[in-house]
Amino acid sequence: MKQAAPALVTPGPLARHPRDLDLLLTALTTPAPAEETPWHVDLPTASKGIKELRIAIWAEDPNRPVDHETAHTLITLEEALIAAGALVRHTPGPVGFADSTRLFEKLLHATATATTNDETAATELAATRQLQDTSCSAAPGLT
Repeated sequence: MKQAAPALVTPGPLARHPRDLDLLLTALTTPAPAEETPWHVDLPTASKGIKELRIAIWAEDPNRPVDHETAHTLITLEEALIAAGALVRHTPGPVGFADSTRLFEKLLHATATATTNDETAATELAATRQLQDTSCSAAPGLT
């Protein structure tokens, strides 16, 4: 029986320069030959100049603070984008990291135990809950 790769653990594109994203997005949206999938994605090429872009920066979340170096890098990036003419706004994400982390862990558990028997799944669920209880008490806001 052929089993699809879990989409939940698919990495997103990380690049040092925007021109690299075209190659990365093509690689991520092209099915592997073994998948025997008839679909494909034709992504548009960016046609807007930086002055036409609206950029949201989500640099802080109370449940996931960033270190000083990262914060400084984001400020430098924001200043460079504004200097180049981009419209930059600070905004919270659509969902907080604590909620996002809880949902991810539940979905990951469901994916990881999809092919296990009920006894093994119950044991893994109990271990996950114990780990969550420990991590939530160590990191406020992750309840």
